[in-house]
Amino acid sequence: MKNKKGFTLIELLAVIVILAIIALVATPIILNMINNARKSAAISTAYGYVNSVEYSIGLSDIGSTEYENIDIKNQEYDINDEALLGIKLKGKKPDSGTIVIENRKIKSGSFCINKYKVIYDGREAKIINTNECKKSNSEENQNVVIEDKQPCELEIETKNNKEVYYIDSEEDLYAFSASVNNGNNYSGKIIELRNSLDFSNYTSEKKSNVCETDDNKGGFIPIGTSTNPFKGTFEGNAKIISNLQIDKSSNDSVGLFGYVLEGNIKGVILTNSRVEGNNNVGAIVGTLSSSTARDLLVDNINVQGQSYIGLAIGREEGTGNNPTNTDNILIKSGVVNANSYVGGAIGYTAYNSSNTKLIVEDATITANSYAQPVLGFKGLAADGEYTYYSKKVKINDTEQTSGFNESDINDINFYETGRLDTWIGGDNDDSNYYFDYDSGGKITLKSINQNPIPSNIDDVLEKSGDSYLIKTVSDWKNATVFANKNKTFKLANNLDFNNKKYYIMGSEQNTFKGIFKGDANTIKNVKINASSVNSIGLFGYTTEATIEGLMVNNIEIKGNNNVGAIVGTLSSSTARYLLVDGTNIQGQSYIGTAIGREEGTGTIPTSTNNILIKNGIVNGNSYVGGTIGYTSYYSSNNNIIVENATITANSYAQPVLGFKGLAADGAYTYYSEKVKINDTEQISGFDEVNINNLEYYSGKINTSTANTEYYFNSVIDKNGVFLIKNNQ
Repeated sequence: MKNKKGFTLIELLAVIVILAIIALVATPIILNMINNARKSAAISTAYGYVNSVEYSIGLSDIGSTEYENIDIKNQEYDINDEALLGIKLKGKKPDSGTIVIENRKIKSGSFCINKYKVIYDGREAKIINTNECKKSNSEENQNVVIEDKQPCELEIETKNNKEVYYIDSEEDLYAFSASVNNGNNYSGKIIELRNSLDFSNYTSEKKSNVCETDDNKGGFIPIGTSTNPFKGTFEGNAKIISNLQIDKSSNDSVGLFGYVLEGNIKGVILTNSRVEGNNNVGAIVGTLSSSTARDLLVDNINVQGQSYIGLAIGREEGTGNNPTNTDNILIKSGVVNANSYVGGAIGYTAYNSSNTKLIVEDATITANSYAQPVLGFKGLAADGEYTYYSKKVKINDTEQTSGFNESDINDINFYETGRLDTWIGGDNDDSNYYFDYDSGGKITLKSINQNPIPSNIDDVLEKSGDSYLIKTVSDWKNATVFANKNKTFKLANNLDFNNKKYYIMGSEQNTFKGIFKGDANTIKNVKINASSVNSIGLFGYTTEATIEGLMVNNIEIKGNNNVGAIVGTLSSSTARYLLVDGTNIQGQSYIGTAIGREEGTGTIPTSTNNILIKNGIVNGNSYVGGTIGYTSYYSSNNNIIVENATITANSYAQPVLGFKGLAADGAYTYYSEKVKINDTEQISGFDEVNINNLEYYSGKINTSTANTEYYFNSVIDKNGVFLIKNNQ
């Protein structure tokens, strides 16, 4: 009998199958155990952080010298806020997040911990199902540099049946320029910039050959010529091209792209660069013919030439079948010097060209003739739509005083209402780009692919019943993305925007269409500068919406027309149970402490009721009211009290309703003797001794708790009558 010294093949196969079955069964169990352990660790981290903060606050309150520098107020804090730097942690700190402090305790918190979203409600921490924290981690890696494995050779990939060429280095851009100028027009192909490029070491003075060819000897040569134009799509991916020097003073069609024909340029940021040519000169494109250029930003640019010169584009032209279009272009700063046809954005637009949504913040323009702040000369093209320039723009040393105020620069609400694609309204043209703040608080261009705007509201906001909860300033920012999606929002905490950026809820092109329940909470310390655009307020523009149960305090807003602390334009909507305290509202026409302008239709009228104005300043040219600037077309206004308001206007100013238009007179609208119009006290108002007199207010605004979600009542610790949520 022979001894078996091993397994037969069949036995081995059987063992492998058994092991595979065990692995198949065990792996999900093990992975689930690991996942649960990670979730438990994330929740423990949240509790540890909350306990550490509250412990540190407690020690500071009893005078501990170790914690004497901790200065915590009742407001929302980012966990990296300077005020929290003195906190001594026991354990790990969350990756990111915010907390709301109230009465020296953390009332609520929202954290990203190990890619999990942890919500703390003041008692319990729990994980909610969302991709928000996963996205934030990807954003942290957005600036990872992609290695250029073969400089001077563009990596090629096929996507969606199209060839995509990648530019990963300065050498690649030189090679791409040489390729186009040698006859490869890249028609139907996509060129993507994957890294930011710095040309500090590639100046014309260096006179070095790049990529061992003579094509770019003596400096960078613009991409494309009239003989060999670029015809493809260039995706800048909002990467930054900086310190580019182009010296071609005897050449026409000069820029990063010299000549673009039936092509598409988008997502380009060009900074700290100088471009010099003869005619048709622009920092990004010299001649744009039957093409599209959109989502562009130039900053600190110097452009020199003779005729058709612009900081972004020199000359553009199109045909009836192939027009040229430019939109979403922001000029942050630049100097342009030429003989004629000179613009702060585009030098000359001719033949079937359209230019929309162009903003010039700061430009110094010098020319002998035909110079303008945005479009140097329009030729046979249509006028630019939604084009703005600031008072910092100078032409031949003369300030352009008709521009927008310098204070509007870098306020996201101005750019949104000025029709640029921003975080608030989203990527309206589906180009994958939008404008938002950079880390330094300046407006910059961003890419959807690398800085995604939320597409699913459930990924970024907690839901309770039919309402999405807004607990923090970050929640508010995320909620504005879904303003026109007919959602119901509930303000779950007071929001303090002191030293924080405010994003308006709804604009003319992205109107608020949902329901907003304030829950008698307060939004305070908001500052908005958007003096040259319309429909500005905490809510810019509403359509078929309801806003109720909200108090606001210390709101400062500058707009053009239709400006109010709570709503700029209230259209076919309802606004009720509102309290306004301490506001400063400025504009031109249709200006109110609460609402700028309201209008409705026979089918869907506008209604405002139960509004209390405690005090406010409102300043406008015409149609100015202590509550509402202008009411027109199927609007009703009832149960309004103005305790104290200072109103300044040249015409049509009233203590409550600035002008009633075609609307019915307001029923039960009252104002006190403290109201002033152009420094004149309104002695026909009610005696100021009745201010905060609940008995006097009864019947004028709702002070009853019966059958209502909100009512007004005396609040002792606030010393006056304020808005209350029933059963709160």
